[in-house]
Amino acid sequence: MRLAAVSVIVFATLFGSIARSAEVPPPTVELRIQSVNQLLPTFEYVAGIFNQAEAGKQGVEFLKTLTDDKTGIDGIDPARPFGMSIALTKDVVDSPVIVMLPLADEAAFLDLLRDKLDLDPKKTKDVYEVEVPNVPAPVFFRFTQGYVVATVQNAGNLNDAKFLPVKEFFAVKPQGIADLRVHLDRVPEDVTKVVLAQLELKLQDELAKPMDGETVGQKKLQLWVGERLTEVVPMLLKQGKLLSLTLNADAKSDALTTDVRFSAKDGTALADILAALDGRSGLPLVSDADALNVLALNAKLALPTQARESFEPVLEALLKDFVEQAKESERGFLIVALDAIKPTIQAGELDMSAALVDAADGKSSTVALSMKLVKGLEIEKLLKLFGPFLPSKQGKFTLNADKVDGNAIHKLELNDDRLKTLYGTNAIWLSVRDDRLTLTVEPDGSRIKAILAAKPNAAAAPLTLRATASRLPKYFDSKLDAKLLDVVRTEVFGDGKKATGDTMEVSLTGGKELRLKLTTQGKAVKFLAVLDQESKK
Repeated sequence: MRLAAVSVIVFATLFGSIARSAEVPPPTVELRIQSVNQLLPTFEYVAGIFNQAEAGKQGVEFLKTLTDDKTGIDGIDPARPFGMSIALTKDVVDSPVIVMLPLADEAAFLDLLRDKLDLDPKKTKDVYEVEVPNVPAPVFFRFTQGYVVATVQNAGNLNDAKFLPVKEFFAVKPQGIADLRVHLDRVPEDVTKVVLAQLELKLQDELAKPMDGETVGQKKLQLWVGERLTEVVPMLLKQGKLLSLTLNADAKSDALTTDVRFSAKDGTALADILAALDGRSGLPLVSDADALNVLALNAKLALPTQARESFEPVLEALLKDFVEQAKESERGFLIVALDAIKPTIQAGELDMSAALVDAADGKSSTVALSMKLVKGLEIEKLLKLFGPFLPSKQGKFTLNADKVDGNAIHKLELNDDRLKTLYGTNAIWLSVRDDRLTLTVEPDGSRIKAILAAKPNAAAAPLTLRATASRLPKYFDSKLDAKLLDVVRTEVFGDGKKATGDTMEVSLTGGKELRLKLTTQGKAVKFLAVLDQESKK
């Protein structure tokens, strides 16, 4: 899809331009990786997660046999971290890349290059030059400050005055397995201008390409997305301060973590936008902290005013396309239905909470959804107008089946065997207010009543998603063998009926920084890996 292609162009343009400064300190890009000694148990832990525990153990034991107390692993010190720094200058291709390898023994390291890697390092003063296969430029390195410090293309990059001292660089410890930091406020202004110019040209080229069967609405959407990117990317580059990525795997807490953080320069419009994402209230949470939540999603996102207003003609074109592509007999209803939901879409805000919860006995489930509406009573009118005319072969619609705090609750009973198999009921309960839609799939309507009576969420994050790995598969694969699920649960958790420690969570928060965090418990990954292996037998 062209939207995906445009996103790839943005990513490639930004990071493809950040490559390899005459004046290095301070670095624009910093990468720190844990020591070999720290990585080995992590490797064994991760191998076990992917059901390769024995292979992981053997790999670790083999590396340990290569380690010597004096010479380390072929001259590399296994007790200290690895690093890399890039200091961008306006001549990007000449910006030096500095790689730092912890050194245990110089002679052993040179033997590694000559005897095992079949390379031929040649020394001039204290700098070695070596040609490395598949590397287009010569590699230079020297031994200094207890490290092998290497670069490409220009040996002058290895002068002490050209890069941050090793001790100072590693004064900042890796926060996880790998810790990457990009200082956007250190990117030269000339580089930013070039990146933005290239981005604009590539976007124009991509958007100018015709797409088979493209409608007027789709074309307007493509152009709208392109325009928004040309607004957002310059703001990120010019007003952004620090972008960081931390990867971690912790055997003690049995967690795999990816942590992305982005901060803006103080006093900028971007900093205000990030701050505004914190401390907001949202709709009541529909998930139950004490229940077996299979899936829980909460979101509170909104388009900026200018983006929302510019989207209105795009929305009109898309809705028109939708009606024109429908059957003639369906267009009348579609026009009325789309007019009812249009105000909510025009508002450009997503404030919702959704959950899928298993019953304690595992024989039934509850679906719950609450979503902000604009002029929702227009939707209520549609339900009252068309609901009673639902064909009996499809199900039964009951208006005002119940009520709580003045909110009418309607009931829809569908003739759907799949629905009843998954959730233990075919009853859908819904309530529509002018500002809110609430819906549940449950036998008796008790959950929807509780949600309608609940208080707003006082601390609504932009996005949180939490899933339980051992309970998800049956909802996505109707052909999955229930007995196989129980066998795999028992193998991974010991007791298939009491599986714990199998959650996967994504959270997006704002405030002083924008933070995207993905956390997956090891048993969740192992369960899915074992299930995949067993399903293929």
